[in-house]
Amino acid sequence: IAGEHSSKTLSAIPRIFLFTTERQGSHPPFIVWLTPKRGARRATAIAQSGMTGFAIDSGQIVKPTIRVLEKFGDEVFMELRPRTSLVPGEYAIIGDDLTRIATFRVSTEAIR
Repeated sequence: IAGEHSSKTLSAIPRIFLFTTERQGSHPPFIVWLTPKRGARRATAIAQSGMTGFAIDSGQIVKPTIRVLEKFGDEVFMELRPRTSLVPGEYAIIGDDLTRIATFRVSTEAIR
């Protein structure tokens, strides 16, 4: 992901609301820790046999609490929250479509 930092800063325990699609064999959205590299941010993603989308290295996934608020066929409106406070750094919300990624950061000031 281009750029060293996201322009969005969230608290250490954000409540994120999003629309996504729910299909059998696809991954739910995850909060993913991004590592800086040469002026960009990245996460390791690999294709996984038998599933659509990509799998993210488990060491980079922040375990979420997912609460489905409304369902419209395959469309789902949900709340996504980390189970524990996030440490300062860069994060992304990644689902089964790598062209639709939202990024944010948690700064030291957001923790106070």
